Amino acid sequence: MPGDQFDSTLQLRAATTPPEVVAKGDLNTNDDVRELCVWIIQHDPNGNDAAATEMTGAKQASAVSQTPVGEPNRKWTMVVPTISDVALLKPGPAFAFAIALIEDAANNAQRVAIWGQTVNLV
Repeated sequence: MPGDQFDSTLQLRAATTPPEVVAKGDLNTNDDVRELCVWIIQHDPNGNDAAATEMTGAKQASAVSQTPVGEPNRKWTMVVPTISDVALLKPGPAFAFAIALIEDAANNAQRVAIWGQTVNLV
């Protein structure tokens, strides 16, 4: 269902300090993302997992950007910085999950959406 997923391929900005992931996904026509928290994780069989997280409302949070409500083919986007200081995210498979407060602009009803999936960092 649009609005409750990530794009299957996400951009990894490995040259930034700290490295960042540009998380994004589809939105329904009338959905307005009010709050969003995203995690991106990569498991390392040697024990040093890598993680990135960001949320709206945090002290130094990057805002979630979204295509204007009512337009077709809408997307949300959020830059998610790495938080692990031993292991860094690298190109390849990762797991992304999010929780969001989404408002339906047509009737002002709000719902909480939670989703997660495997993504590819490139």
